[in-house]
Amino acid sequence: MKRNVKDSNYTQLGRKDPKRVAIYIRVSHDEQAKHGLSLEAQRKTLEEYCKKHGHRIVGFYVDEGLTARKTLKKRLEFNRMIEDVKKDLIDLVVFIKLDRWFRNVRDYYNTMDILDQHNCKWVATEEDYDLNTSSGILNLNLRLSISQNESDVTSDRINFVFANRRAEGYVTSGACPFGYKIENKRYVADEVNSERVKDIFDYFTKHGSIMGTVSYYREKYNCKISYNAIKKYLKNTAYIGEYRTEKGELIEDYTPAIIDRDTFEYAQTLICKNVKQTRGKSDPTEFIFTGLLVCNSCGSKYARNCKIKRNNKGGIAQYYYYRCYRVAGMNCQNKKTARQEKIEEELLSKIKIEANKYIVENKLKGTKQGKKPVDNTAKIKNKLKNNRELFIDGDIDKSEYLERKQELEKQLNENIALLNSEETPKDTRHLEELINSDFETIYHSLTNENKRRFWASFIDKVYIEDKKIVKIDFL
Repeated sequence: MKRNVKDSNYTQLGRKDPKRVAIYIRVSHDEQAKHGLSLEAQRKTLEEYCKKHGHRIVGFYVDEGLTARKTLKKRLEFNRMIEDVKKDLIDLVVFIKLDRWFRNVRDYYNTMDILDQHNCKWVATEEDYDLNTSSGILNLNLRLSISQNESDVTSDRINFVFANRRAEGYVTSGACPFGYKIENKRYVADEVNSERVKDIFDYFTKHGSIMGTVSYYREKYNCKISYNAIKKYLKNTAYIGEYRTEKGELIEDYTPAIIDRDTFEYAQTLICKNVKQTRGKSDPTEFIFTGLLVCNSCGSKYARNCKIKRNNKGGIAQYYYYRCYRVAGMNCQNKKTARQEKIEEELLSKIKIEANKYIVENKLKGTKQGKKPVDNTAKIKNKLKNNRELFIDGDIDKSEYLERKQELEKQLNENIALLNSEETPKDTRHLEELINSDFETIYHSLTNENKRRFWASFIDKVYIEDKKIVKIDFL
């Protein structure tokens, strides 16, 4: 007959029920090879510890081949264990040394918040930490800081080597952007795929539709490709020779340029203005205001559409119009459709007046006299850093730390908002030259595709309400 835990020797000896223990093991490939910290060795040591102390093992959580520099998001088993802690399935986490657990002070305290909320403790079997005294907490913080420093130094050294290699034009990973191949550890243009990249940009800049480019590519090259893949290609700065690191560092001439800069930058403008298109057989090049029209009621962009009607003589006429795309889901009351020719007519009649008004208002910004706001960003960030150090050193408790942190973050946000609110005049010379020219005569000779490019060159948004233009935002 199976004996209940409560009837075992633990109860007879006056002890509480055995603790539910999670065994956590982390080891990188290098550590296994250099220091003998194999998974098997850690597992055996931790199992013996639990057996000696009468603990009940409820799970093994093993992150293999991961260094301490990996972020917590990439430690899948660690995150699975934390989820079990949140479900109150674990009373104690056991590991051999603190550096198996963390090498980052911030990650440690963020995780401890979760453990404390669910009354879960931890033990390092081969190290002794007394967290009930200030000296014990100081010892813990010193160990974490030293481990973090060792990890940061190693990471900095690796990043420095990679940065030098990239500056010299060498490839530092096996990843290769579409349109290139690797020869002699450098990127070179792939003859076949680089032509496909040029074709993608050529079609997109002419038609302004990512989905249309997807359909074109699939049909021409008889292959599957997704919307996101095409969009990713269109935004990849590698095609103009630039490489950006995760930290935003720019390296020029890292890859051979496949696309000229003017074409690439124009494509970025079109991507920002690109809207989800409604289904239909209309030619996207016939739409003049793609991505420019905005609903004045809800702020959503207008979707384009086309109606085909037969006249009395049996002929077919196409009518191009726009409508707030949220109307379809009954989420906007601005239901009226705006005919393309009507918007075009109204815009041509208003553009000089609105542009002149914008130019005058913009120049007034430069003449306003006022004291510039003080930038306290660095000062506040330094206070945030000091506040964390005080908490880590044990000079302030957690509640005081969080209270100060909340107040300083509020000050930081207010300071950033104040700096961003400062009005700076824009350069309107291009707009002035345009409205002072005889652009109307030239405009009527343009194709619809070139008309679209014309408006997009100096207009950001046109707000529509009840089929009428109520506001124009200039670039």
